[in-house]
Amino acid sequence: MEGSKKKGFLTIKQLEVLKLRAQGYTQNNIADIMKTTRENIAVIERRAKSNLIRAIETIVSYIESVSLAKVEIKKGENTYIAVKRILREANNAKVKLKEHMPEIIDILKRIGGEEDGKLNTNIIVYIQKDGSINLITIPDKKKRIPKVCTLS
Repeated sequence: MEGSKKKGFLTIKQLEVLKLRAQGYTQNNIADIMKTTRENIAVIERRAKSNLIRAIETIVSYIESVSLAKVEIKKGENTYIAVKRILREANNAKVKLKEHMPEIIDILKRIGGEEDGKLNTNIIVYIQKDGSINLITIPDKKKRIPKVCTLS
């Protein structure tokens, strides 16, 4: 059975499995380390990812509810055009962003990936009243965990 002690939405065992997976261990390797079956590790990992997705969805719901503006950036969109759209939306919402164009370009490239000047993933940008922005990646594949980033 999974460990009952929790760290936020995850059990200690779920955190341990996710950490080892992030380090490149296979489910079989982890099963050997934790003295259990690969099937049990698969269940722990699946539940952990599900819990993470629910936690992120909760955070995104909150961010969306307090945002003044939202910009949806599609995979394949030119990075510079995406940034200009973000700046235009902030201007329309009468918000002075805390970050300038170069910093926004850099973070879009880092969280969304870029090839030939085009972003590799869908991103939603939320503009806050205080000038901060929140960026959330929307993964192509189901059950992939979105990335959430705040610039303030």
